[in-house]
Amino acid sequence: MTTLQIKSATTTKAKNGLAWLSFILAAIGGVTATASWVGDMVSGVVSIFWWWAPFALIAIVGLIIVGDVLSDGIPNRTAVYGAILWPSFVLSVEGKLGRLFDGWITDLNRYLDGKIAEYITDVPRGSAGLMTAISVTAIAFAIVHSHRYAKKAKKAKKGDA
Repeated sequence: MTTLQIKSATTTKAKNGLAWLSFILAAIGGVTATASWVGDMVSGVVSIFWWWAPFALIAIVGLIIVGDVLSDGIPNRTAVYGAILWPSFVLSVEGKLGRLFDGWITDLNRYLDGKIAEYITDVPRGSAGLMTAISVTAIAFAIVHSHRYAKKAKKAKKGDA
């Protein structure tokens, strides 16, 4: 292998890793957004529509995320945006299923709040301000990284971030 080939392979692997980092940050931001006004706003807008709209959005966005990641093994921008919005769509479901989802996401947010709060701030546990700060920061980093390292879905090729 020439030096140029090694550099190209290393750059591709680094970009792929950063695309995955943006997807992980988007998922963290999406889940933590559900404990703040950001997620409440998205859930509220989705809840305005027909009773089946949240189920349709959950299925469609979930399939888009899975299909995008499985198509080439690298999350593209579509998957990043889906990971940001999907948890809020899940919380907009009403009834027994909605309470089940709400319990899971609330438990996850409490866990994150307990583990993260003691390391980064003196804000008391259970503060919505902390979860808002985490969600906005994670979502901002995810969007910036996805626009820099994750390609648009139509331009992505296998092995290319």
